[in-house]
Amino acid sequence: MTGAGVTVCPALPEDVPGITALDRAVVFAGHWSEHGYRELLDNRLGVLLKAELDGVLAGFLAGRIIPPEAELDNIAVPDFLRRRGAGRALLAEFIKQAQKAGCSAIFLEVNERNSGALEFYGRTGFRSVGRRPKFYSGIDDAILMRCECE
Repeated sequence: MTGAGVTVCPALPEDVPGITALDRAVVFAGHWSEHGYRELLDNRLGVLLKAELDGVLAGFLAGRIIPPEAELDNIAVPDFLRRRGAGRALLAEFIKQAQKAGCSAIFLEVNERNSGALEFYGRTGFRSVGRRPKFYSGIDDAILMRCECE
């Protein structure tokens, strides 16, 4: 998928070190290990997408598609590339794949303090459906969100 100069495609094993470095650089990312991303690539239900802008890693999305639902586990875009379409393109591709697999909904959890992500998800059709108290490091609540696949 392409749009606004952003290209989205499946990540490959050689992309994992860059994805892991980006994950660690983004404050609210999941901070997975390189091993975790490699396991996701090896999982037939796993999805690991990368976005590039002018040949530079502009973001990634990690999730699982387990019909009739999908779960968005982690998405990150570096601060200096935000609002250039990478996050939107990654999410659109994930939704497309979930729909193709027959999913009726996508779920995610987001830190209550991550106002940028809450706004982004709200603009893209996700709605709050619950809360997990002290989910993040025993301090911050997780907001549970759901998007209907139509």
